[in-house]
Amino acid sequence: MEMNGKKMLKRLLCLIMLGAMVITLGACSTTEAETKSDSAKGITVTDTMGREITIEKPLEKIVTYNSGLSEVLTSFGSEATIIGRGDSVPNPVLNVEVPTVGKWNEPNIEAIMELKPDAVFTYAANMTADNETILENAGIKCIYLELTDVSKSTEEVTALGKLFGKEDKAEAFVKFHDKYEAIIEKKLKNIKEEDRATIYYEGYTDYKSVNKEAGGQALITAAGGINIAADETAKYPEISDEWVLERNPDAIVKLVSSTKKILGTDLTDQGAVTSFYNTLIARPSWGNLQAVKDDKVILLSSEVATTAFGSIVGELYIAKTLYPEQFKDIDVQKVHEELQKTLFGTDLVGIFAYPSK
Repeated sequence: MEMNGKKMLKRLLCLIMLGAMVITLGACSTTEAETKSDSAKGITVTDTMGREITIEKPLEKIVTYNSGLSEVLTSFGSEATIIGRGDSVPNPVLNVEVPTVGKWNEPNIEAIMELKPDAVFTYAANMTADNETILENAGIKCIYLELTDVSKSTEEVTALGKLFGKEDKAEAFVKFHDKYEAIIEKKLKNIKEEDRATIYYEGYTDYKSVNKEAGGQALITAAGGINIAADETAKYPEISDEWVLERNPDAIVKLVSSTKKILGTDLTDQGAVTSFYNTLIARPSWGNLQAVKDDKVILLSSEVATTAFGSIVGELYIAKTLYPEQFKDIDVQKVHEELQKTLFGTDLVGIFAYPSK
């Protein structure tokens, strides 16, 4: 009887172990199936135009007509994925000449197809429906992540992180951005709407501003300003000296393109930017403007005014110009240096705002 009892116990233990193995194998099988299922779903993001874009795997070869995207990919360490670029996009890869495939607003479809990229990043307004169909039929995705609206910068960079398999890099930017966005919001919280400063915001082209539909509006609003051209009919209204004098803004923000070689990366000639600034404030009768009298005129480079990464720095420069007392403890140059080191791992070199705050 004792022997039979031992045999029964052994059989019972074997059955228990066998059952455990079956459960474990079943769990492994389920996990593998789930992984395959997730992989089969691919990567899906929403672009600037609200379209859902799905790809099977992270992008390896792309063409871009957006210099802001080139900056983001450089911070990701993914600049080598750029195999073609628009004429306004700086060459992104050291010691390798990346070919240009048309102007920034005129994609060369034949040249794109010869390169056989996984995707093309451009502005929706510059891609016709016919050209998009041609590229899509050739297996080339058209993706519109335009990076021109600062209110969408974190979600668009997050989408890019997914598309290039660099979610951790994208998260580093979001964390940095949200930290300083919260500081700005806190400092602006107690400024009543009726006490908000008015701004004349001028783009790269002289005497051309932005209305509430243009990208510059989000930058102005985020910095706590009121755009005096917000209600103009044209998206980029052409104005005059008389128009500005009549509205007499509290502050003036002027964008300077990096192509002028006055503001931007690696540019250090204070004489050139000082001359440009003096010419601006010497426009007919501008000496009578309150903004000029109060020294609330600032020049911003494209790197801090129109890019996803730099726009938080641009916000701080504008906010400190408008409300110097509230932002007196913020050294914007130091913030910019921190951003450069955090996201790119390099030192900041260049002049990006004048006067620097």
